[in-house]
Amino acid sequence: MKGLVWFRRDLRLHDNPALSAACTECREIVPLFVFDEPLLRQHVFGSACVGFMLGCLEELRRSLAEQGVALVWRRGEPIKTVLRTAEDLGVDAIYWNRDYEPSAVERDCKVQHGLARQGRTVKTFKDHVVFEAEEVRGLTGDPFQRYSAYRDRWWTTWRSAAPPVLSVPSFPSPATTVDAPALPTATDLGYESVPMWIEPGEQAARARLKWFLKGPVHSYVSGRNLPAQDATSKLSPHLRFGTISVREVVREAHPR
Repeated sequence: MKGLVWFRRDLRLHDNPALSAACTECREIVPLFVFDEPLLRQHVFGSACVGFMLGCLEELRRSLAEQGVALVWRRGEPIKTVLRTAEDLGVDAIYWNRDYEPSAVERDCKVQHGLARQGRTVKTFKDHVVFEAEEVRGLTGDPFQRYSAYRDRWWTTWRSAAPPVLSVPSFPSPATTVDAPALPTATDLGYESVPMWIEPGEQAARARLKWFLKGPVHSYVSGRNLPAQDATSKLSPHLRFGTISVREVVREAHPR
């Protein structure tokens, strides 16, 4: 089976459920990233955000190449682009990690229906959250109305059924370096090239988490109010683009 892994907000190899499942189930995988052309034209994000994303993608591209797999990228409207790419490449199944923003849910539903009409299998996975909404409920099965009650049930669920952190999967093809196509630049996408003050990429995210937990976390209450000090984790952009998983962050911060 040939599988397409649609990377979105999960730009990493470690603890990536969709990627791990595809590597287990498929004889060949094709990683895909789509630059959302309509969104880029709206300039919803600034140049620093786009530059950070490109830095994360560049590391992902190199990491995949070391595993013998080339990152395929496209520019266009995501729904049409994914459907066309799946057809052009002749894939049997498409894998992605679920998103929960209303516009993303609507987009994914349309993609899923389109792929079903093509006769292709779609497999989606929990990734951006530790627990999905239906996993943390009150005794009656209804959503919690108070944060404190939700928090207590969340930690009880974590202690009894903490999700595992997956290692880098074994890729179905031999691990030989390939020439992956170069990514577009910020200028190519219509943005300015600006210096990065937070290092992008999966390796930087994991190193930053370990650094933060070794020391600054213990003085965070006061350190967060001192902008001249490097006293916060600076993991927000990494979590936004998924260069590190929320499961790994919680496990590292609260080892069982």
